[in-house]
Amino acid sequence: YFYKVEPFHQRFVMDMWPRRILTRNQVNLGGDIPMQSELERPFVLGEEKVVKLRALVDRDCVVVYLNDQVAMSTRIYNLLGNQKWGFFAIDGKISVRNIHVKTR
Repeated sequence: YFYKVEPFHQRFVMDMWPRRILTRNQVNLGGDIPMQSELERPFVLGEEKVVKLRALVDRDCVVVYLNDQVAMSTRIYNLLGNQKWGFFAIDGKISVRNIHVKTR
């Protein structure tokens, strides 16, 4: 599962890889699209270009907050105990700071 901030498209999206099959919505839209259907939120990256991400995970439910302005929730499956996190940038640079993981 991954979440992407796409400044050029002014959106925040969620996707997963690999996809086993195209969803019905993706087929109706003409094929593979670069995100899960209906998991896209408008988001304009401010001039400071700082993103604060907060994810709350409860078993197979996750809610991600972006700069305390946008929220996206979904279910996640088949994690099999995998709790690895990664951050990356495409065609740009990224600096990651202040990572905190808390459990109940």
